[in-house]
Amino acid sequence: MSEWTPLTWADLGMTFDGPHATPVRVDEGPYFLNISSLNSGRLDLGLSDHVSEEHFAQWTRRVTPKTDDLLFSYETRLGEAALMPADTRACLGRRMALLRIDQSVADPRFLLYYYLSPSFQDVIKRETIHGATVERISLSTMGAWPVSLPPLAEQRAIAEVLGALDDKIAANGKVAGTLLDLLSAKVAQAMAHGSDTSHLGDIASFHNRLRVPLSSRDRETRTGSVPYYGAAGQLDTVDTHLFDMPLTLVGEDGSVVNDDGSPVTQYVWGPSWVNNHAHVLTGKALSTELLFVLLRGSKVQDLVTGAVQPKLSMGALKRLSLRLPGPAHLPRVEASASSHMALHRSIAEENATLAAIRDALLPQLMSGKLRVREAERTVEALV
Repeated sequence: MSEWTPLTWADLGMTFDGPHATPVRVDEGPYFLNISSLNSGRLDLGLSDHVSEEHFAQWTRRVTPKTDDLLFSYETRLGEAALMPADTRACLGRRMALLRIDQSVADPRFLLYYYLSPSFQDVIKRETIHGATVERISLSTMGAWPVSLPPLAEQRAIAEVLGALDDKIAANGKVAGTLLDLLSAKVAQAMAHGSDTSHLGDIASFHNRLRVPLSSRDRETRTGSVPYYGAAGQLDTVDTHLFDMPLTLVGEDGSVVNDDGSPVTQYVWGPSWVNNHAHVLTGKALSTELLFVLLRGSKVQDLVTGAVQPKLSMGALKRLSLRLPGPAHLPRVEASASSHMALHRSIAEENATLAAIRDALLPQLMSGKLRVREAERTVEALV
């Protein structure tokens, strides 16, 4: 195992943040990168907004994100990071910064894994400034933060091992997405032969009263394996659950509507905890699985209020009109929903296993306790 060289954050490249303001959002145009788009090492552009060409020019006067820049949050959602994808025009959103990596010093993909590793996450926690309303890190002092890197060849080898697992996870994710699209197509085909219309409040049960929000400090004292969900995805894990059944979650405030006007939805199952930023639904006149598919294809943009903080209230959501397959076709559609979503769950559970293995290898590789070749043998058996 090669010696790792002690460095500082400033040795890795140049750090930039964006303007401390928010432009007017538009339906199309360059991306305005939201910190909610940073999700466990990946950038989900579906959770970012768009800006006009005029605002894009203003917001990129200082820096324009380019391929393999390391994007990270410096206020709230601390510890999240992702690499800037190729062929994407975007500007930095509020509370987001980037590191323009000196690639003679650090491999971008390795550095992303290093940033997400427990040892560097501990550095972030140690340097976090706890304000009255938000937690943040100081970019002005970040340059002095300690880092330690192996030679570039070893960085690339480590990144290749961990990247193979992430690539398998991404491929599985595409399969799961295709399954949902196929199921949506089957539902649409059935409705073409006959459909009914109902308000969501008549066919779904809302369980919002059972939700309980937990602050990041609360969650630090309640570590466990139960997923903790917010408006747009899993935010953390906690020690116990509020729910233990399949649920359809719909974003209530913040991330509530996608670019195509559909609601931000999640299908979850097993023990879970949901905060107060997502509506919690189960099917009442149909399965929760079919409910999820129908909501995924609905349009809610006209129900959303709030220019600065979008909100989809429970009252508005209950009034949402949904088309359902007619009685003659409903049993067949329900059978398809059951089989497709069972496969969807299986893929998600495989991904959870792969992610757990990646997360177990990550600190071992980053600390030098595990040799790359040993990790390669583990990964080769899985992918």
